Amino acid sequence: MLPLFTHVGDGAHAETVISMEPGALKTASLELQPGGRLEVKVVGSILKGERPTTADEVAVRDRYGAHWSEAFLTLLKPDGRELERVLRFDEGFPGFSGFGPRLVESWPLNRTHTSGVLPAGAYTLRASILDRPPLLVPVTITAGETTKLELAFP
Repeated sequence: MLPLFTHVGDGAHAETVISMEPGALKTASLELQPGGRLEVKVVGSILKGERPTTADEVAVRDRYGAHWSEAFLTLLKPDGRELERVLRFDEGFPGFSGFGPRLVESWPLNRTHTSGVLPAGAYTLRASILDRPPLLVPVTITAGETTKLELAFP
C-alpha cells in the first residue's frame, strides 16, 4: 500500500492509497479538494554546542551547510501519524539552469516563507531543528487561505 499525493495548480490537493503489484497496471481516480497554505517564520538560532566543530562536521556543513541553520516542518494527523513534510516555495538561483523556482523541505531560521498547497483540515505542525525536542503546534489549514504562524525555538 502506497500513499499517492498530488498538488495541481494553485490551491488543489488530493490523496489516496493504492496497492501495487509487480507487473500490474493500476489506475486511481482522485477528486481534487481545495487546499490552503502556511506562511511560517521559524525563530531561533543554532546554539554553540550545535555548531560544527570537528573537521568532519565542518565538511558536512560546507557540503550541506543550509541544514545547520534550518528547520524541517511536518504535518501530523490528529492521531499523531505523519501526513506529509511541509515544503516551502524557493526562488532558486535565477539564471542557472536547473536551479529555478521549486518546492524544498528546509525552512531557514528567522525568515518568513510560504508553503506549497496543503490539505485543508486540523493538524499538528511539528517543527524540528537538529537534535532538539520538536515544537508541536496545533494548526488549522483553511481551503483557499494562507494561515500565518510564527514558531519560536528557545
